[in-house]
Amino acid sequence: MNRTDVIALIAEKESMTKKRSEELVRLIIDTMKEALVEGEKVQITGFGTFEVKDRAPRIGRNPKTNEEVKIKAFKKPVFRPSQTLKDLVNQ
Repeated sequence: MNRTDVIALIAEKESMTKKRSEELVRLIIDTMKEALVEGEKVQITGFGTFEVKDRAPRIGRNPKTNEEVKIKAFKKPVFRPSQTLKDLVNQ
């Protein structure tokens, strides 16, 4: 399922236009992006938590040449599913 499918499904279930549904989906996603950029967690009860984690610099290895490569520190967005979501998926 992709973004277009989600928009169409919401429009159908809520009896609204696809345009209005798309605006709502865009608003939700943009709001979540802004919160993550500002370093905030986005927690949706029953679904999961989105957050940004800091990755420390480290030494990696080029698999072709076996040469050491420095990997800079970076921020990584992560998602942790709630126990409710895990239970639903594993039924």
